[in-house]
Amino acid sequence: MRLAISIAALLLLNASAVAQESYPEESQAVEASENESSPESQELSEPEVELDQQQSQYSVPTHNRFTNGHLSLGLSLSGGIVKLSKTRNVSDYGLLELRAGYRIFPRIVTSVTMSIRGSGGDTKVQQGLVGIATKYWVRPQLWLSLGAELGLSQVDDSDSLGILMGNGKLGYDVFVYDALSISLELRGDLGLTKATTLFSITGGIGMEWSFGRRAQ
Repeated sequence: MRLAISIAALLLLNASAVAQESYPEESQAVEASENESSPESQELSEPEVELDQQQSQYSVPTHNRFTNGHLSLGLSLSGGIVKLSKTRNVSDYGLLELRAGYRIFPRIVTSVTMSIRGSGGDTKVQQGLVGIATKYWVRPQLWLSLGAELGLSQVDDSDSLGILMGNGKLGYDVFVYDALSISLELRGDLGLTKATTLFSITGGIGMEWSFGRRAQ
């Protein structure tokens, strides 16, 4: 009787050991079945990936979207104030600038510029200038620009005089999609003529359209 009980206990122990050894195989089988079903879950997630890629186009940094060696066109429209050294008056001031540029490096664009400027109020200023400017992206959407221009300037009813102007701009790309970028700009100009010195501060909006091969 005792021998039979001992044999039965040994059989139960062996059965439990076999069950424990077989459990990892069952878990591996379960994991394998889950892995086999993962392509379906991947297929379900593909639309979400495409949606993320489409949404990311709106925030891609301008200087990372294109390689160097391509053209760009742009314009800026801004308004502010102008001050002439020979008067104490501050007048309203506005300008329209057109640009044709070339991206010599992914972060740097050099442009030929043409601008038309004017002011009203007590002191009237009319100007037409051409020049060159270089824009550099400090951060993905934050950029600086420096330029110089030559042209003609007329104050009130006086004769037109030659003018040399230097300008600096600080801008931020608030909207970027495909080849188009729209930015907010803050601009300062300093001009010199034989008769007077001119200083202006303006703020406005700018647009840039890039032609070229996108960076991979």
